[in-house]
Formats: sequence, structure tokens, C-alpha cells
Amino acid sequence: MRPWYKKKRWWALFVILIIVILIIVIVASAAKSVNDAVTKVHTVVYSVAGSGTATTITYDTLQSGSGQNGEAQDTNVPLPWSKTIHASGLITAYTVSATVGSDGGTVTCTITVDGKVVNTNTANGAFATATCNS
Repeated sequence: MRPWYKKKRWWALFVILIIVILIIVIVASAAKSVNDAVTKVHTVVYSVAGSGTATTITYDTLQSGSGQNGEAQDTNVPLPWSKTIHASGLITAYTVSATVGSDGGTVTCTITVDGKVVNTNTANGAFATATCNS
């Protein structure tokens, strides 16, 4: 009679056990990565520059950092203008747009996330609108 460690069925069980442990480790690691991405707080800065006054500036507020877009609008805003929000969530999208009036001019929008510029756009003329998305 062979010792238990030389029997094929023990080796098969050992291999299955190792595979199960590896699967558990991979799933736990993936869950931690997703949780870290969901809970990480991003600092988002919306900036609008240009000449004169923006008749409207519309931007996402990301209500309660939940990733659900809310929208806010400021009117008759002297330029330059900026707004900082803090957002978290797995899926985040940021938008800001600014429109100048009938007198025209130049308007430039910029979105910065965690210190990195992710989008910028410029528009010129009467009722020009610059829109930035990320």
C-alpha cells in the first residue's frame, strides 16, 4: 500500500485546492480595485476665460459625489470664472459650457481633473459657445 501523498486522488485534490485559492485571491484583488476606484475623490476644476461677460455658464455638479449628474447654471458672469467640485464614483463625466452674448468675443473653457487638464475648447463671435467634456 502506498503512502497517502503518493496517491493520485490526493494530488488531484491538492491541485483543485490551489486553483480555488488562486480564484479567491484574484476575485478579492479585483473587488479591492473596484472599491478603491469608487471611493477615490477627484478634484475637478471648471474654468472659463475670455473677454467680457458670459451670458450663461452651465456645468455638471455630480450630486453628492455619487456619479449622478446634476446641472447648475450661472448667468451674466464676468470672466474669468472657475468652479471647483469634488466627485467620486466609478463612472464620472464632466461638462462645462459657456456662451457669450450678442456683443461677441472669445470664450475658452477648461476642465482640470486632479491637476491635469483633460479638455479645453475656444469659440469666437456673437453668441459663441465653448463646450468642454471629459
